Amino acid sequence: MISRSIATAAFARTGDPNPIRLTSMLGGTILPNETAGLASAISQMNSLRRPLLIDRSINITGWSTINGYCAISCADDALINFIGSANGFRARNSFTAVGSWTAAPALAQWPASTGSFVTALTVDAATYAALAAGDHVYLSDSVNNTFSYFNGVSTTNYTNLAEIAMVLAKSGGNTVFLDRVLGEWNLYSTAGSVAKLGDNLCVLNLNIKGEQNTTRDLVRVEGYVGPDIDVRIDSNSSRGVMLLSCMGGRVRAKVRDLRDDEANNSFGYGVCAAAATTDCKIEVHARNVRHAYSDIIVGTATGLTQPLTFSGGVVRRIAVTGEGISCSAATWDTHTHSDQVRFENIKAYGTHNEDPGQPSSGLNCAVQVRGTNVTIDGLETNLQVGVRYSVVAARNSRLEITNFRHRSTLVGTPNAASSLISFAGTTFSGSGTHKVNIRNSLVHNMVYSGAGWNFVSLHNSEVDMSTSSAGWPGNVSGNTGCMTEYINTTVRSPASMNVATSLVFDGGKIVLATTNGFNLTDGAVLKSRNHGIEITAGGSIANSAYAFTSITIGAVSFSYADIWVDDARAEHSVKPFVNLSTGGTVTVKSLAIRGQYKGVATRSDADASIRAGRDRMFQRFSIALTADRTLTLETIDADDGDEFEIFRPAGGAFNLLVKQGSTTLCTLAQNGSCRVAFDQSNNNWRVTNKGVIA
Repeated sequence: MISRSIATAAFARTGDPNPIRLTSMLGGTILPNETAGLASAISQMNSLRRPLLIDRSINITGWSTINGYCAISCADDALINFIGSANGFRARNSFTAVGSWTAAPALAQWPASTGSFVTALTVDAATYAALAAGDHVYLSDSVNNTFSYFNGVSTTNYTNLAEIAMVLAKSGGNTVFLDRVLGEWNLYSTAGSVAKLGDNLCVLNLNIKGEQNTTRDLVRVEGYVGPDIDVRIDSNSSRGVMLLSCMGGRVRAKVRDLRDDEANNSFGYGVCAAAATTDCKIEVHARNVRHAYSDIIVGTATGLTQPLTFSGGVVRRIAVTGEGISCSAATWDTHTHSDQVRFENIKAYGTHNEDPGQPSSGLNCAVQVRGTNVTIDGLETNLQVGVRYSVVAARNSRLEITNFRHRSTLVGTPNAASSLISFAGTTFSGSGTHKVNIRNSLVHNMVYSGAGWNFVSLHNSEVDMSTSSAGWPGNVSGNTGCMTEYINTTVRSPASMNVATSLVFDGGKIVLATTNGFNLTDGAVLKSRNHGIEITAGGSIANSAYAFTSITIGAVSFSYADIWVDDARAEHSVKPFVNLSTGGTVTVKSLAIRGQYKGVATRSDADASIRAGRDRMFQRFSIALTADRTLTLETIDADDGDEFEIFRPAGGAFNLLVKQGSTTLCTLAQNGSCRVAFDQSNNNWRVTNKGVIA
């Protein structure tokens, strides 16, 4: 367990490195009723505001409640054994209801005109008088909490918004400046309640063993600023650690054998952040639990009585790290009522097979994303599903995945069931914008399902599609509005790829088996940016002399699709950018190099038509005309401001007619020239200059 020296070090924050020992507080012996003895020791700890050292193992039944000052640590092999079903430590900070705000929160700079944007709160006289700079406040509003969705359904008993913040300054007799922009500052109503949190310490360093019929959180910490929790927990039928509306806390937890008790609405989370908890750092090492980490809203449905009415709120800005082994559901989890949870260097290994008494949810995966704006920076797993993107609340959201390493469950061969991201059953409530960015990752399949997501981007990554093209987003009906972008990313597939959506490649590669093809169905758009795309059959990558604008096509076909190439380096000479290297066929609606295609094209004594992006900007007729000739300006693919300059130094007693459709825009005799520009508002080419070649 923990040594006495470590326990003593844990009290450094208290300013009292010599804590009172439990046995000393009780006259050198433990009372026959150890539960009552611990309660007496806790009472003395509160009264004296001195840390408590539990220096021998004890057996406890029922809640051990700490109000306000809390500094408890176990020493040596001292173990707290909770016996029975209603047990645990419950530390509750004090609070004082001070009043209310009287106008909707607003953004303001502090200091005025020069500082960062913060929240300005107009409050009543009682609140203004009660608060001072450095105080922490709990703000609660009955306005609807748009984050409070579960399985796509609003849970009406979790509807209010709540948040904790610090007072920076006061001004003008009625304005309080808070240290942050409230997460939902623009949704709060014109009136809400303000409570002042007590300035109490919370330090817990505990060794705990529960029972499988224990249905309460073994450690619950409520309403503290900067709580410091270090625990080792074994066995429970509910959560290990619950942070309830805490701010700026740190948790280190080693937990195992936390079973689910769904009948009592209790779930075996290793560490759980709840309600208005914000800005906390959490490290978890878990085995045989439901989730190593999760977050929830606590409301009346849980049967909990909260002294600060800590229902509702949004869990925000939580940094999580650690490892989970043999979890019964998602190893790492977020719910719809959380925002900006960041997972850093997490691991998820093993399937649910250690405890026959642990019910399985059937949703084994490394990370389940239900919250908004989740970041995963460093994930290693051998589970078949790496990230499961599930129900997302009606908010704009972005999922960031960086440094993902998927260790396949089949050594040396990608598992056909493995996937980087599973969108199976994904539901997006409301009309928000939902994006996924993946960087520096080596993954297997991507499985897309559901509807409502808008944008997926992969950077510097590799994707091995070990199954059929079911993993390609364009194959999913209802998702044609989603754009997928690949930057310096290689996608390998053993089967044909049939795409019916927008794809962007910049330096990307698609590698197909010899006998399969890459098919863009009607309505699909393939865009290749500065560094091009290489599409090859047979597993080899063809080199292109003009990679920044080239698409190398092997034995593949495009069926009535648009292909665009953005040419940001148009000052270079651009060769034809589609190369049928192995005899493939291309049938397209339009084929264009986007942007101004610089250079000079020399025309013959013949009619011609030109298109912006496809044809060079400067058009020269230097051969004598033997009849009136027509140069037709097409409007297809033309962008606002596209230009052509047309020169006719050639002789001949005939004219060069510059036309759009049947309309003549300009007539050029020998040595005549003109410049035209495209006006997108009218879908017309216009003559901007006409002259004579000097």
